[in-house]
Amino acid sequence: MDKKVIIVASAGHNNGEFTAWLLNHSPDCPEPATHAWTIYNGYLGTHYRAEDSSLLSSIHPFLTESYRTFDRNPPPDFCVDTDKIKSFVKLWKELDTPVQTICIYVNCFNPNDICKLEEIDKVVGSYWDFPNLKERHFFAEMEFDPTSTPDSPKNNNESIELIMTKSVMRHIAETRKNKVTDYDFVFWQSKVHDIDYVMSAFDACGLTRPDKKYIKEQIDFYYNMNKPEHDITHKLNSVTFREFVKSFRQVKKNIVFPELEKYEI
Repeated sequence: MDKKVIIVASAGHNNGEFTAWLLNHSPDCPEPATHAWTIYNGYLGTHYRAEDSSLLSSIHPFLTESYRTFDRNPPPDFCVDTDKIKSFVKLWKELDTPVQTICIYVNCFNPNDICKLEEIDKVVGSYWDFPNLKERHFFAEMEFDPTSTPDSPKNNNESIELIMTKSVMRHIAETRKNKVTDYDFVFWQSKVHDIDYVMSAFDACGLTRPDKKYIKEQIDFYYNMNKPEHDITHKLNSVTFREFVKSFRQVKKNIVFPELEKYEI
C-alpha cells in the first residue's frame, strides 16, 4: 500500500494542531503524543496545544527536522514553501515506518497551494464556527498569550470586548477562507463532541475509524486538560454570539460584514 500524507492547513490559533492530533488516532497512523504539548501561558489561563513534532520524532528524527522547515511560516505573508512539503513527503515515503499514513498540521495563509500538490492525499480545514462553539476560550488563550507570536497582544490584561472583537474577525476570516479553499474536508470543531460526526471525519479522510469509546476518551482528555479557568473564559463560552457581535460593533463601528447581519442587535 502506498504511504499517505494528510495535511491540516490553516492559519495559526485555530486549533488545527488538534485536528491533526485527532485524525492521527486512526489505526492507520502513528499514535499521537499525550505528554508533549506547546504551552500557552496568559492571564486567561494555560492552553496545551498538540505538538506535531513530538509525534514525528517518535518515528524518525529526520522527519522532525524536515517538518520544522515549513511548519511555522514567517511574517509578513505566512505562506508555506510547497517545495519543502514535497521534500517531507519524499522523506516520509522513503523511510521504513510501522504505519502507512500520517496527518500533520501546517500553519499558513495559502492552503490552496497545498491543495494543488499531487503529493498530498488529503488537505483538511479546521473551522472554529464561533456561533456554535462551546470552547471559544481556546482561541482566546492562544491569541492573547503575550509570547505566542511577535505581534500578539502584550498587555496581558485585554478587555473582554477586545477579545470578542478579535473572535468575530477570526470567525469572518475563517468562514471566507473555507469558501475559497479546495479542502477535501473541513472539520467543524463545534461538532467535536458528536462522536458520529467525528467518525465521519475519519471516513472523509480515507482513514480507518478508531474505536468510538477510545476516541471519545481521547477527546475528553484533551478538552478536560484545557478547561476554562478565568472568569472571562467562562463568559466567552456562555454568552450568545450576538453578544460578541455587539462588542465588535462598539469597537469597529464602521466595518460592515454581511455574515453578521443575522446577529446584529
